Amino acid sequence: MHQFSGTRFQSVLLLLLAVMALSLIPSHKAYAEGPYLSCDPSEVHPIWWKATVNYDLTTTVMETGEKVNLKRGDKVTLVSYNRTGVKTIMLDEDEEEHCKVPQNAVTAYEDACTPGDYKKNTKVRFVNSKKINSQTEYMIWVSTNMQSLNVFKGSNRNWELVKSFRCSTGMAGYDTPIGYKVIQSKQLIFHSVQWGSNLQYFMSFGGSGIHKWPGVGIEGNIGRHPCSHACVRLGRSAATWCYQNIPVGTRLLVY
Repeated sequence: MHQFSGTRFQSVLLLLLAVMALSLIPSHKAYAEGPYLSCDPSEVHPIWWKATVNYDLTTTVMETGEKVNLKRGDKVTLVSYNRTGVKTIMLDEDEEEHCKVPQNAVTAYEDACTPGDYKKNTKVRFVNSKKINSQTEYMIWVSTNMQSLNVFKGSNRNWELVKSFRCSTGMAGYDTPIGYKVIQSKQLIFHSVQWGSNLQYFMSFGGSGIHKWPGVGIEGNIGRHPCSHACVRLGRSAATWCYQNIPVGTRLLVY
């Protein structure tokens, strides 16, 4: 009878433990990037842009009425981009002190999203904490903060997560519109006159769309930072799956 040496036994044991660990990873997370954040649905928020103050100014803390002086170069968090008007910034994320500043008072960083993704339980609790009716058995939540597109199946207050994909939403100044939308139409190839590009697996909503990343060989950037002109960009396999499975009339939440 053959006997295992100590080294061989350890190798086999490590292999078995690795297989067991992989089997415990839910399929919707197997291709996503950690860390996975678990939080209360009330703590889920749209993208908070890291930003720099462009010039010295005085503003008022909305919660307390206290005057605060900001200096050029100060780092703040931009919680409402609002391309054409007054912006809302957060001075202290722990105390949630908010101020209004002029449109040109701050400049957002390109790499603004939070690394990782929410845990499955957080996603399910978040969408089921809201009244979300869809004309189809599917609904989609695009998390601008986590740069993820999440597909649910079911009905109002009873949605179950079936797919999660990394995505890239609108860059600073071209932010993807927040709110409830509906998938209005689908085109295998949509030609964008404005940007001079052909967008594959295109599903339109509210003046924007979900589609395959228009570049070649750069899908590794998907989900790392917002970089579109307001659309939701996906990798080829994700865009193909959504196009083939998500019907027109499906409710979409961008948040």
